[in-house]
Amino acid sequence: MGVEIRPKHLWQDLLPGNTLRFADGTEVRAKAIVFALGGGSWPKTGSDGGWVGKFLEFGISCEPLVSSNCGWECDWGAEVLAAAEGLPIKNIHVRGGVKSVAGELLVTRYGLEGGAIYALGSELRKMPEPFIEIDFKPSFSAAQLAARPIREWKLSKPAYAILGATQFQDIAQLAAAAKAFRLALLRPRPLAEAISSAGGIRWDELDENLMLQKLPGVFVCGEMIDWDAPTGGYLLQAAFSTGKRAGMAAASW
Repeated sequence: MGVEIRPKHLWQDLLPGNTLRFADGTEVRAKAIVFALGGGSWPKTGSDGGWVGKFLEFGISCEPLVSSNCGWECDWGAEVLAAAEGLPIKNIHVRGGVKSVAGELLVTRYGLEGGAIYALGSELRKMPEPFIEIDFKPSFSAAQLAARPIREWKLSKPAYAILGATQFQDIAQLAAAAKAFRLALLRPRPLAEAISSAGGIRWDELDENLMLQKLPGVFVCGEMIDWDAPTGGYLLQAAFSTGKRAGMAAASW
């Protein structure tokens, strides 16, 4: 179909007249350009976010790339890690800020991974001192738990370990904690480990066809744009959708 693919070409600059310059000195002049350079996660795949500095030089406003859909660090005691590291906590509800999600968490040596914590990332980043509240038994009230022997709660091994690291005065207090266990978080995991990144080119730099208003004929798509979607297919769908939008607009241009 007349497509020419040039692998191992590292983009370096955009010159006047929409001319692309690559690291080996090659230059290509184009009628229209679509940049699909990704966000800042997993730099070994090429998504190192290095394009941000160059776009700032072009006068394009960008929000800093930050970890999204990633694990969060917290301080586990040695006893909790000995009992729970590498184990999932399933069938729970987790609240962060104003958002609550159902799912599971995975206890790691540095903190937590899992779909529930990934989904709360955008809320947790807003909090000066981030924390989550875990409901270990969503199908029971605190009163119902307090009326039962603890062995009948049927908590998972990591849930027992986490709750057991705190002293409680009575079963009612323990039941209340099991319904809303507050866990302080330290920080998100590094950008290089994140499934995706938030931040990127601000929406007000683009027109309705994802063309940079300051660079006519230059379009962008995917995680280069400042949006933050949950994992589970939404990231891919947003990349595909913006890619199609930018591609069709570039062809029309």
